[in-house]
Amino acid sequence: MKRVFSTMIAVVALCLISFSAQAQSDDDVQRNDYLIIVANSADKADNEKVLADMKKQFKDAGLYYDESEKQYYVYIEKYYSKSGADYAVWWHKKENKDLPKVWAKTVPVKAEN
Repeated sequence: MKRVFSTMIAVVALCLISFSAQAQSDDDVQRNDYLIIVANSADKADNEKVLADMKKQFKDAGLYYDESEKQYYVYIEKYYSKSGADYAVWWHKKENKDLPKVWAKTVPVKAEN
C-alpha cells in the first residue's frame, strides 16, 4: 500500500513539474504574423496609391512600416500561420495575375489596445 501511495505522489509531482515548465516556455516563444505583400518601397506616397487601389479589391489591405529596413509594405491579407500564408501566396499568384508581386513577410505580433 505504501508503494502504491508513494508511486501516486511521484506521478502527481512529475505532472505538476511538467505543467509549470510548459507554462514558462510559452512566454519565451516569439509570435509572428505573416503579411501577404504586393508592393514595397521607401516612398510612403507611392505605397498609399497602391493601397488605395488594393482596398477596392481586398478589404483587409493595409500599410506596414518596417523601421529596421526603412520600407513601407502594402499588404492585402494577414495570416497567423506560415502554412496559411504559403498557401495564400500560391493562390494569389495563380488566381490574381494582375497583382504586381506577391510574397509573404514575417512580422512580429504587435500588441493592440
